[in-house]
Order: sequence, then structure tokens, then C-alpha cells
Amino acid sequence: LKAIRKTRVRTAEAINIVEKKDSRYPQNALPMRFLENHDEKRSLQVFGPEAIEAYATLLFSLPGLPLIYAGQEIGETQAPSLFEKDTLSWEEADSSLFGMYRELIKMRNQYSCLTSKNFTA
Repeated sequence: LKAIRKTRVRTAEAINIVEKKDSRYPQNALPMRFLENHDEKRSLQVFGPEAIEAYATLLFSLPGLPLIYAGQEIGETQAPSLFEKDTLSWEEADSSLFGMYRELIKMRNQYSCLTSKNFTA
């Protein structure tokens, strides 16, 4: 997704980027997709609040397994500790962002084409 964000490509080009990357995996593999992880900045910092919904929707629309990383679903801005116990601040959670992720999960569970390995399903 980084390549798509950096180059601001058209849809057909984005599909080519995803398919090219996926061709490196074994035939029946399901790649894990993410907007953030322990090596990346928080997705709200990278994409901004105005674009996070579009990128999250793309994440949940791609073949593979979407990863929601440690507070991403509530707009957490601090990176969690890798070695210490860390808690999420649910009192300060962005409820609209959390609701968006709930809807994306619900949509993905409801429509089998979103869990298909076939990108053009």
C-alpha cells in the first residue's frame, strides 16, 4: 500500500502493483496486509484523517488477511511498547474510526468476494 500512496497511481496500476507483489508468494498463500505495524508509523500520521477511510477500505478489499495493529481501530497515535505491557486508552478512542473498522469487518464477513484470493472477483 505504501507504493500506491507514494505514487498516487490509477486503479489499473494499483492492481498491477498488488498482483506483482502477490506473485512472489506460494500459490495458495494469503498475504497479511496492513496500514501500520511495529516497524511503521501510525496510519493516521501517514495517511491523515481525511484519507484513512479510503486506505482502510482498500486494505479490507484486497485479497489476503487485513491486520489491525494495536489501537489502530481507535486512532491511537502512540506506538505501543514492544517489551512492556501497554494498554489502550478507550476513553480517548475515536468512536467514528472504530465504527468504520467495525463496518469494514462486517462487510468483509458478509461478502465472500472480499475474502476471495481472486483480486478481480
